[in-house]
Amino acid sequence: MSAGSSGGPHLAHFDTRTGTGTVVGVTTTDEELAGGQAPTLYATRLGDSAHRLYDWAQSRY
Repeated sequence: MSAGSSGGPHLAHFDTRTGTGTVVGVTTTDEELAGGQAPTLYATRLGDSAHRLYDWAQSRY
């Protein structure tokens, strides 16, 4: 991956036919946030708080 990959999703259960999946992480290269050395790409794992925020946002729509 190249510059601009940060913020991209990491998907679980991705269906190539429909193009859908579950976002379980977000790509970052920040070694402080990711806990590793640059230039390796890492993902910040989304957990229960992100799921609750998503559910809340969906209920407001």
